[in-house]
Amino acid sequence: MPLLIAMLPSFGAWLHNPALESALIGGSMILAGNIFIRDYRRGHRNLMPLLFLSLGFLLVLLSFALDGMHELSAAGGIVIFSGYVLNWRFGRKYASCEH
Repeated sequence: MPLLIAMLPSFGAWLHNPALESALIGGSMILAGNIFIRDYRRGHRNLMPLLFLSLGFLLVLLSFALDGMHELSAAGGIVIFSGYVLNWRFGRKYASCEH
């Protein structure tokens, strides 16, 4: 365990790569977009989670473009999380209703 803790800083070096960060942001945008659109089409028909997701990703991309605006990135993550919670709640509400 102490060896693993001592090696942690070297693991972070390859994570600080703009290409990897772009790939992770792009992949998460594709995955989240598919999930939110699928849930919208299949059930709750509420645009609010999609709006939260779009605003959150806009903030994350803006922080990435401004190179170092970590506050925008954190705010974008919170907005995206809020969109996930709304999507989950609307999906649960739709699933519990009589169709």
